[in-house]
Amino acid sequence: MMVDHIPVVVDKLKYLIVDAQSESVQLGAIKDFLDRAGMKPTEKVETITRVESMSEDEIRRELASLRGEVIKIPEVLN
Repeated sequence: MMVDHIPVVVDKLKYLIVDAQSESVQLGAIKDFLDRAGMKPTEKVETITRVESMSEDEIRRELASLRGEVIKIPEVLN
């Protein structure tokens, strides 16, 4: 049922893009139109990765293990 209404919806969006009196309405219609066409901008997502919480030594060991290297870790004397 919804597929049958796609041409009407697209025509309405095109009308709003060209003939709407409000620029904010035009901009909203343009964004919706581009979004539906698969051209939505990527959303910036900020995440804290595991590396950001690691110490410098932990990062060095991780890099070494990814390279297949073995790092000798000095023992801490008490």
